[in-house]
Amino acid sequence: MKNKGFPRVLILLLVLTVLVPSVFAYMIHKSQTVENAFIPGKVDCVVKEKFNDIVKSEIKVQNTGNVKAYIRVRLVFNWVDGAGTVVARSFGTMPDVSWDMINWIKDEADNTYYYKYPVEVGEETGNLLTKNWTMNAVSEDTNGLTYYYYPVMEVLAEAIQADGKDGDEPAVTDAWGVIVSKDAEGNEYLSGFAAG
Repeated sequence: MKNKGFPRVLILLLVLTVLVPSVFAYMIHKSQTVENAFIPGKVDCVVKEKFNDIVKSEIKVQNTGNVKAYIRVRLVFNWVDGAGTVVARSFGTMPDVSWDMINWIKDEADNTYYYKYPVEVGEETGNLLTKNWTMNAVSEDTNGLTYYYYPVMEVLAEAIQADGKDGDEPAVTDAWGVIVSKDAEGNEYLSGFAAG
């Protein structure tokens, strides 16, 4: 008795031998690597100052992160000697800072200025100063020698992500205690400080 099923099995094996590698090769060829498009948020900023000799005319802060951010600036004042070394003495009051009260708000408790509006990536705040700040020297005579001391303003800037998660309070309110309000067009801005 002849086995009639043998040619069928042989044909089926030949077809599978040709098809399986072809299908597998096609699947490998068509599959593409997909890169993860997730980019974590980075909040960063840099101070941009303009000054000439003893006159500071501009204080701005640039958002160098990759997300929209609120920015604040703390001004720290010191007296330095002619070599630039900070001295632990005071030679009177520091020159007043004339600041932009329209686009910035100030926390009087710690001499910190908050830019009212969120700053887009790569953009800068408006100028904090409305008038030049001059570092005029004072002199002191000691044992027949005259020593000069200069007021110095150090600018420290911080940034915080402007957008919170849906329905969440903005991070700036929780972290910095600043109230976020909306204007008539729905644009957010910092309007004041939370009590306490």
